[in-house]
Amino acid sequence: MTMKKSVSKQVCTGLLSVYFTCNIALAQTEKDTDSFIIIGALNKGEYQGSSDNGIVPAIISEFTLFGSNIEIEGLTARAELYSHNNWHMGVASQFDFGRDDEVTNVKVAIMKVIDKNINLGGYLSHKNKDFLLGGDELELRVQTTFGASSVHKGSLTTFTSTYTLPLYIPWRFEFEVESSFASDKYMKSYFGVSQADALASGLPQFTANADFTDITFNANIILFSSPTWGAYTRLSYSRLLNDAAESPLVKQEGSANQTQFGLGVFYRF
Repeated sequence: MTMKKSVSKQVCTGLLSVYFTCNIALAQTEKDTDSFIIIGALNKGEYQGSSDNGIVPAIISEFTLFGSNIEIEGLTARAELYSHNNWHMGVASQFDFGRDDEVTNVKVAIMKVIDKNINLGGYLSHKNKDFLLGGDELELRVQTTFGASSVHKGSLTTFTSTYTLPLYIPWRFEFEVESSFASDKYMKSYFGVSQADALASGLPQFTANADFTDITFNANIILFSSPTWGAYTRLSYSRLLNDAAESPLVKQEGSANQTQFGLGVFYRF
């Protein structure tokens, strides 16, 4: 009996040694390379405030190009132009699908089409490593983009706080809280109901003014199967606020509660 216990103890010790050795190796790989790409799909509203969802492709990536750090988050891309200590700044672009006449909601489909457009601007961020725990990171970022076409000619400023926990093999967790402030022109385009739209759709006329549009919570989770590959999950909840929530597009035909769910494959290179 004593010999069996001794053998079992040795086996357990050996397995634990292998486990922690693998964990250390994977953690080192995590620290040694920052370039990655995630390819997947995201379930999101057909337009801002919609209660009908559709599936769209999603790409998230971070890499270095010509000495600049490049970030891609779905429809947003950022290129770092300057960094000093923990401060970073650069240019940003944001693609917007707009709102077409093929949305599920019949009343909204009758309204004026909002064409696809690109917004251009910049960002400023501050990254604080080892904020609470060894290996964690807190990033505070403000980003402002302006309509580069004649679609809305407005601006959107997004304040984001991102906290990344240390790597708990084989998991990585990232949590975000963000809120956006939209200008009058932006709000009028996406949440307003003009007289012509009111007559066509039967919705009441509504003027949306500049204000904060939402409070959003995101959770990004990666489960690694190796130092190179992993499975990615995104969970997101957004609550529309102020005139964005009061718009007939949202209050009568949509929902102020917006959710997103995404899945993807993570590859480090």
